[in-house]
Amino acid sequence: MYNEREVNQIYRDHFGQLVASLVSYFGLTNIEVAEDLVQDTFVSAIKSWKEEWPKDPKSWLFAVCKRKTINHLNKLANKSIHQPLFEGNHLINDKIEHFFLPHEIKDSQLRLLFAFCHPTLSAKSQLILTLRMIAGFSLQEISNGLGISLEATKKNLTRTKQSIKTKGLQMRVPYILQSNERLRNVHKIIYLIFNEGYNASSGTQHIKQDLCAEAVQLVKSLLASEKTHTSETHALMALMLFNLARFESRVSSDGLFIELSKQNRSLWDQEIINQAHLYLHSSKNNHQLTSFHVEAAIASIHCKSETYDDTDWCSILKLYDTLLNINPSPIVKLNRCIALGFCQGVNLALDVLNDPNLANLLKGNFLYHITLGKFYYQTNNLSASRKHFTIGHRLTKVSTERNYVASLIDTLT
Repeated sequence: MYNEREVNQIYRDHFGQLVASLVSYFGLTNIEVAEDLVQDTFVSAIKSWKEEWPKDPKSWLFAVCKRKTINHLNKLANKSIHQPLFEGNHLINDKIEHFFLPHEIKDSQLRLLFAFCHPTLSAKSQLILTLRMIAGFSLQEISNGLGISLEATKKNLTRTKQSIKTKGLQMRVPYILQSNERLRNVHKIIYLIFNEGYNASSGTQHIKQDLCAEAVQLVKSLLASEKTHTSETHALMALMLFNLARFESRVSSDGLFIELSKQNRSLWDQEIINQAHLYLHSSKNNHQLTSFHVEAAIASIHCKSETYDDTDWCSILKLYDTLLNINPSPIVKLNRCIALGFCQGVNLALDVLNDPNLANLLKGNFLYHITLGKFYYQTNNLSASRKHFTIGHRLTKVSTERNYVASLIDTLT
């Protein structure tokens, strides 16, 4: 029986595999050809499966996609005024078959992921390409996930494909010999996908689990290959799992955001937390310390604290001091101030938060103003607290967070 939800899941599961296989054959500059052939395959699937559901949908898709690819190549050969590229269907079929072997599909997806993280492409373009071509997200899903308009998503994807052609970017990135810089870029893009799902930057949902789940799958693909099975990859997985374990406690049944201090910790998934600890332990196999190692260590302290009051904020503060040496960003400084307030006192944290240089960098960040509002509330400076909660409310782009900030303002009345 035809099931639209199941078809959508099959699309998500296998779209990226088919695209990666065909791009391996046609080359990255012909990514649109690969995408069109895969889309045509799914159009045929929808028509056929409404009449009769196949015993093995995956095998059906791959067989039809190969046939459509061979037909496409034959048409190109027939139109060519030069010597045909292939000597008959048998040779074409053998070549295509090679790119659909299971181990080749996995390698193709990794190569494609590394190719999409090319430094000449913007971070947003890398995100959209990865979500579309590897994860199989629809354009609407990408728009919803990243909090941008559908039209902006389409334009970005079109421009990026043209840029790939113009620059002549290649898919066959030798990731066995990849520099640490490119692998770090891959990690960064995956974490951006996860973070957008974990803390949505806009929209009606605070958490978008499909983005987080896809990020975890991408890291698993890196861990499955000896070529990308690194200490930093383990640390990234640990960090994501520590955060993933707390999903159920972060939003109430009526959709309201729940801050860490008020979360029901019995809802935290201990099995996932245990897995995260294993990944964190295995990430310590070399002496290189990355931001993912430190952030995962911070998350582990939160996860092992039985109550919010039991949190070892002074250890977290030391870890943020370490993180600042690796990544001296304004957001890290903001998070350090939160730990500083709990460890050494609110007034000291307020002094740092009100430093003109930091304040100027974070004045458009709603979390900065919420943090100031909470600290001023603890010092009984209610007017300053209200001022910053009001600014924070104006800056929020996610409705669940806006409702949460509104509730903070209500506590002052």
